[in-house]
Amino acid sequence: MLLHSENKKRGWTSRYRGNPAPSNSNGYVRVDLTLTNSEHLGATRWAYALNNLPLSDIDLLLIENVGNLICPAEFNLGEHKKVVISSIPEGDDKPFKYPLMFLKADAVVINKIDLLPYLKFDARVFSGEIKGINRKVEIFQVSCTTGQEIEKWVGWLQRQMDKK
Repeated sequence: MLLHSENKKRGWTSRYRGNPAPSNSNGYVRVDLTLTNSEHLGATRWAYALNNLPLSDIDLLLIENVGNLICPAEFNLGEHKKVVISSIPEGDDKPFKYPLMFLKADAVVINKIDLLPYLKFDARVFSGEIKGINRKVEIFQVSCTTGQEIEKWVGWLQRQMDKK
């Protein structure tokens, strides 16, 4: 599964650190791949992370590919599903700017939906543009603050896991 969130952009300056972070109290394990400015997360780089994960113990593996929406669409990492997470403050122009990502997405999560009254973002038009690119994509309008549609989103994830 490929998750993307453009609102987490950061400068990439150091190289891959080969050891996974220890499990936290919830049992999650994290491997950080930090890339240089000219690198993208491709299958070769991803292989390094896979070698540091207890794959037989993992039910759900999320790959967060931070940055623009071009590379996640163009490079296959062996994921089963592609998910775009787009945040209301990022603006509603993303389907126009990155149509390939929305074409390849299995689901789109529109996050921070609780901010709609305060920002210029037309969720109906945004969703319509996505459906115009990809009729099969599932769209979830969620708010982590209010909990809106979180159960639907988690239910979708669970159904995808049940299919495997």
